[in-house]
Amino acid sequence: MIRIPALLLAALACWLLAMPSFASQSGLVEAKLPSGTIAGAHFQAGKRGQPAVLILHGFLQTHTFPTIVSTMDALSTAGYTVLAPTLSLGISRRNKSLPCEAVHLHALDDDVAEVAFWVRWLV
Repeated sequence: MIRIPALLLAALACWLLAMPSFASQSGLVEAKLPSGTIAGAHFQAGKRGQPAVLILHGFLQTHTFPTIVSTMDALSTAGYTVLAPTLSLGISRRNKSLPCEAVHLHALDDDVAEVAFWVRWLV
């Protein structure tokens, strides 16, 4: 009988540890996508009761694009929880913009799946 509550407690502890801890996280976040690609984002925890905001950069840019940074700073200052991922475009730890003439090996479905991943991470 003691084994079942202990097992449930252990399972609950593992589940809680696997969840993002917004209170302790601010700054750069890395996550392994289902595709195996390592993707990055900038995260700022906001005030309780404020909605979370996901900011996406323009095509081939990153979360360090000046418009993204200033928008994130303004929303964060207003108390919103903000996540600004860099879409990987199939490149692990992508941190640079890509030129328009670069060969694109990713598909729109890959981008949609990646955005869905970050939405799930955020909520």
